[in-house]
Amino acid sequence: YFLYQFEKVEDSVRELRNFQSSIKDENLRIGFMHVVGLSLLIRYRWYKMPEEAFTHAEYFLQLARAGSDPVRLALALCNTGFNYLWNEELAASRKYFMEAVTMLRDQHYGPLMMAYNYLTLGYRMQNNIGMTEQWANLTLEKAIQTSNLSYLPYANAHLAWVHARRHNWLYAENYARQAKDKWNTPPLMFSYAFVLIECLLRKDKVEEAGQYAYMLIHPKMKK
Repeated sequence: YFLYQFEKVEDSVRELRNFQSSIKDENLRIGFMHVVGLSLLIRYRWYKMPEEAFTHAEYFLQLARAGSDPVRLALALCNTGFNYLWNEELAASRKYFMEAVTMLRDQHYGPLMMAYNYLTLGYRMQNNIGMTEQWANLTLEKAIQTSNLSYLPYANAHLAWVHARRHNWLYAENYARQAKDKWNTPPLMFSYAFVLIECLLRKDKVEEAGQYAYMLIHPKMKK
């Protein structure tokens, strides 16, 4: 999933379903539910998740709550939050991400940073400039503190959006370029690209802006 080998994820899920009824180990069952949750996000391309995804997320969450692993529970909470986030049910998504943050108590930085980042994105989708800035700065601070550098570009992208909304175009471009230089998630490059395109067009740098526009509509972005 994190290497963007989506076909392999879906192939693995189809194969594992043959053994689903025989899986008795608690951690294996929860791990399988996590993989299925990822495959559903892939299948529907992170937008307008169907009822199947919510039913699965609820079952995944029940299993994780019954277990004893805080990381697996945090992943189940984030999986549920994703479904609501991509359906633009932002208050509902925030509830699950906040529960993950509270439950992790500043530990297990992988899922913690995930929750921080998507809380920020939810506020951005809601056009809440102040809260987006607050959570983006928290994400930036925590990413540096924990050396979890994979989330630095996301925080910079969100801060670029904050400054663009305030018409601080110099800062917006600076943050957007910082995000671009370290970006590692091609399907989500829109997080910085739209801001950077607007900054460039304001400077009549049409050719460079066009390069990012082309990247956004390239078929590989839709895979």
